[in-house]
Amino acid sequence: MVREHSLETRPKAVGMIEGGSSQRDIPKWLQIPLRTIDNWCKKRKDGQTLANQKGRGRKKKISKVLKLVISKSLTKKRQSTRKLAARLTSKGYPLSKSSVHNYLRHSLNALP
Repeated sequence: MVREHSLETRPKAVGMIEGGSSQRDIPKWLQIPLRTIDNWCKKRKDGQTLANQKGRGRKKKISKVLKLVISKSLTKKRQSTRKLAARLTSKGYPLSKSSVHNYLRHSLNALP
């Protein structure tokens, strides 16, 4: 599993290497794999930022349009989540019953 390192630690580790510290000692001190520190040094050398890349992580399945459609369907006419998911899928928005259920349950605090 990938571990997220803080934005303060990254320049600190690269600075320690540029300052003359041993590459074997830094991973022990900071509890960071040597390969990760090597990647950060390579980024710094190429002139890239050490910050996280934009667009990382799991993408949202439900767009703003779908959120509106689901919330309006709640107020207009109560439907089962299975029927609502089938109706959205037939309109070209592929969405599972569990995705609709989770959105209703967690985002709208509604009981499906």
